[in-house]
Amino acid sequence: MPRYLYILSFLLLCLPSSFAQQISVGSDNIGHISVAVNDDETALPVLILGSSDRLTVEFDDLTTMYRRFTYTISHQTPDWQPTTTLFESQYLSLAPDDSPIEGYEQSSITLTGYTHYQIIIGGTDAQAIKPLLAGNYLLSVYTEGEESEEEDEEGTKPVFTVQFMVCEPRATLSVQPTVDTDIDYHKAHQQLNVTVSLPALPIINHAEELRLVCQQNRSPYYTIVAPAPTYIAGTTLKWEHCRALIFPGGNEYRVFGIPSTRVPGLHVDRIRIDDDFYTATRIPDYPYRDYYYDEDQNGQCEIFTNDSDNPQLDADYILTRFVLTMPERVGSEIFIDGQWPEAGLPTRMTYHADTESYESVVFLKQGYYSYRYLSLEHVAGRDVVNNIDGNYFQTENEYTSYLYYRPQGSRYWQLVAVSSCNYKP
Repeated sequence: MPRYLYILSFLLLCLPSSFAQQISVGSDNIGHISVAVNDDETALPVLILGSSDRLTVEFDDLTTMYRRFTYTISHQTPDWQPTTTLFESQYLSLAPDDSPIEGYEQSSITLTGYTHYQIIIGGTDAQAIKPLLAGNYLLSVYTEGEESEEEDEEGTKPVFTVQFMVCEPRATLSVQPTVDTDIDYHKAHQQLNVTVSLPALPIINHAEELRLVCQQNRSPYYTIVAPAPTYIAGTTLKWEHCRALIFPGGNEYRVFGIPSTRVPGLHVDRIRIDDDFYTATRIPDYPYRDYYYDEDQNGQCEIFTNDSDNPQLDADYILTRFVLTMPERVGSEIFIDGQWPEAGLPTRMTYHADTESYESVVFLKQGYYSYRYLSLEHVAGRDVVNNIDGNYFQTENEYTSYLYYRPQGSRYWQLVAVSSCNYKP
């Protein structure tokens, strides 16, 4: 096993949430995974039912040889469990039928060789697989003879999974973030006020037929299932002064860049060739003592290289070392968090007493990345996630809300509204 894969095999961290990541990797051989809607990688992974929207999933296999990958697509509940009451033919126009993924190319000018694969769902192609029902969907990719971390409901191990959603707009969803919260004012938190209009949905029991899920920065750590609305008037529902919809403000994400293998990039100290791959040592980080303003990407990344206009095939992989200098937090686990679909993320950090620092390495494809440091603590029998850099009301955060509907007698949950907004002071 290559040395970087040996290192990464110890860095997988279980999520302290019943909600999975948008992308979950179960194999050290899978590199960067990108998910784009209509060629936009920053867009929410949401397709509009019956439209020409196209979901493109691309990934790198680091074994440097062709392997036969297949995939399945399953309908899911709002909390990302399989919908067991539907047949595949009821929610997909065509079944994958265990056919191999046909779109693939070999990297050409990179020190680390890889094979780049592509899957397309939806679009205008009559032969493309298209979802037929609204709701949550899970795309699972498999290959023969591959070890992975978790088994699916059939006992087979996917090498990675991708969450996406299909929305049939049947309701109006409005979300308003505020820093005048029910627990503090202009201090450490942000609160959501939500209004839902349901003129076209026959609702008998709001508590049983509706689910409102709210997320901060698309993170499973900051995902809340809203309780019953605080106000109901006809077809309008409101969540106002709802303490359950209070989020910690956090701090702005940190950023760094590795667009070149010849010169250090943003917040990178040095790059060199070590054995058969590049290694990069980043400038050590320290916990912020106050709010730190920066134009960040809320954990997102952009694959980019100065040496080519085709980064999907020509960007190299770099073993990147992170150092967070701070006293040891006994009883806490410190990890790096970001929307980076790489093998080994989220990444647990190891404390080194000699340098008084937490350290970790991640095998990253060239580009620009935003990230943060989080701590996982066990308090009163439950897992608590905290931002190492503190919580501040000024922090710019993205909030996304999803409204699910399951009328009485229906066999599945459908997504009927999506709303996304940014809080900016």
